[in-house]
Amino acid sequence: MTARKLDTFFSEPTSPLNRLAHSAQRLNSFSRIWETIAPIGLARSCRVGCLDDGVLTLLADNGAIASKIKQQLPSLLEKFQKRGGQITGIRIDVQVKIPLPETVIAPKPGISQQSLASLEKLDAELTDSPLKEALTNLIKHQRGSE
Repeated sequence: MTARKLDTFFSEPTSPLNRLAHSAQRLNSFSRIWETIAPIGLARSCRVGCLDDGVLTLLADNGAIASKIKQQLPSLLEKFQKRGGQITGIRIDVQVKIPLPETVIAPKPGISQQSLASLEKLDAELTDSPLKEALTNLIKHQRGSE
């Protein structure tokens, strides 16, 4: 098998990568159309899903949003078609967005009192230097956080 450049896989009309790239571009253009035609509240709570045999699937975050969109389907379909979206119908599916759990950052343990006392003793013995300055700042920071 001979080596080929990656762009040849995208340029061949029968290539699966070419079909995938073309499909992704179409869905991206439908997403941009959706963002311009949908009322603001609906655009934030619903996104373009897939396009299958001319039927565009919209994914709503919940049932209430889905029912609001269903009430506006005829006008939304017309707006899609006027903006060049070659679709014959719109289907609404509910796909609940599950919020990601917030990452909790555990507080760093402080320096023990015994260690701070040892650092203060070392700080007193050092001559003026960048190390002494850094150590002094560390001790002030630790004492301030108590």
